[in-house]
Amino acid sequence: MDAITQQLDFRSGRGRPLSIATENLIRKLYREDGFSYRLIAQELNDQGIPTAHGGKSWCEGTVQQVLERLEEVVLEPNASAKAIEEISRMKAQTPIPPYVDIAAHLNSHNILSPGGKTWHPSSVYKQWQRIYRAKTRQNTKRIGAAL
Repeated sequence: MDAITQQLDFRSGRGRPLSIATENLIRKLYREDGFSYRLIAQELNDQGIPTAHGGKSWCEGTVQQVLERLEEVVLEPNASAKAIEEISRMKAQTPIPPYVDIAAHLNSHNILSPGGKTWHPSSVYKQWQRIYRAKTRQNTKRIGAAL
């Protein structure tokens, strides 16, 4: 173990230690920078940050598991928090703007699509369907818990 790694505090998650610095970086990239899971994994790999198991390669699923363990809001594996927030906010408007307008808004604010590219109306539609299904599942769980 190198000197930098030894100086970091570690937090366990299901028996797998991950540095607090790495957790904070993942949070920042997801929340503040609006990176998708894929882009976060790519950034961690580019920086040479090892996985919790000491592996050399991060993947989307690993990033998603870390965010879920950190209790970040995760509705869609490849969409950023900013994209989810903006799509949800715009769909709540009256009248509801067309998907082409939502795509233009996301692109004008430099919010990347799940693939790290610009938004297309069809990708906005697919993302909204995923958000809607996730919200429906959450409401169903709440109703079931109340019964």
